[in-house]
Amino acid sequence: MKDAYYLKHDSNAHRDPRMMRLRAKWGNEGYGAFWLLAEVLREQCGGAALRADVGVLAVEVRFERLNELVTDCCEWGLLACDDERVWSPRMRRDMEALEAVREQARVAGRRGNEIRWGSRPDSDPIPPASGNHRNERIGDIGEDKLGEDSVPDTSEKPIGIPYVAIIKYLNDKAETSYSPDSKATRELIKARWHDGFRGPDFAGVIGKMTAKWGKDDKMRQFLRPSTLFRKSHFEEYLNG
Repeated sequence: MKDAYYLKHDSNAHRDPRMMRLRAKWGNEGYGAFWLLAEVLREQCGGAALRADVGVLAVEVRFERLNELVTDCCEWGLLACDDERVWSPRMRRDMEALEAVREQARVAGRRGNEIRWGSRPDSDPIPPASGNHRNERIGDIGEDKLGEDSVPDTSEKPIGIPYVAIIKYLNDKAETSYSPDSKATRELIKARWHDGFRGPDFAGVIGKMTAKWGKDDKMRQFLRPSTLFRKSHFEEYLNG
C-alpha cells in the first residue's frame, strides 16, 4: 500500500462535537474542504504544512477561505499549529501506528529470509539441487525483501546453495526455461554465493533487470544466467 493512499477516516467522524462545530459554521462546503486538506497534507506534506503555504494549498483544495478554516480548526482541536506549521495530531498518531506495524513486518521478513536462505548458523540449510527436485525447498525468493540478507555467513556449518529456487525465480520473472542442473549456471551461482551474496541479492538482480529489459525485444535475450550472474556484471546490476 502506498503511503499517499492511507488516510484513516472514521465513518462517524461527522458526529464528533468538533466536526459538528465546523459544519455549523462552515456547512458541508467547509466539511469537504477540511477532508480535502487532510488528503493533501497526507499525500504531499507528510501530515504537516508550513503556515505560509496554506494559501497555496487553498488552490489545491479550491477553497479561498482556507486560512480562516484552518484557524478555526486549530482553535477547536481538529488541527494543531505553531508559528510556522499546521498539522493533524490524529494523522500523526495514525502514521506512527502504521509505521510500527510495518517495522514489525520488516523484522519478521528479515528473520524469515535468514532462515530461508541459511544465513544463520542455527537455520535449516536449503539442500543443493539434484536430479530429483521434489524434496527441495523451492518457494519464492520474496521480491519485497530484496537486499535485506546480503551479509555472508561466517559459520563453519555447511550451507546448501538454493540453485533451484534462484533459477525458478528467474524463469518465473523472465518467462524463461533455464535448468537448475546446468553445470555452467551452477558454477556462476556458486561463485557469487561464495562472494557473499545471498538469495535476496539474486532476486534483486533478476527483478531489476527483468523490469528494465523484459519489454525490450533486443535486450530480453540477456535475461540469462551467463549475463546476470557473471562476476563483472552482478554487483553492478544489483546496485544499479
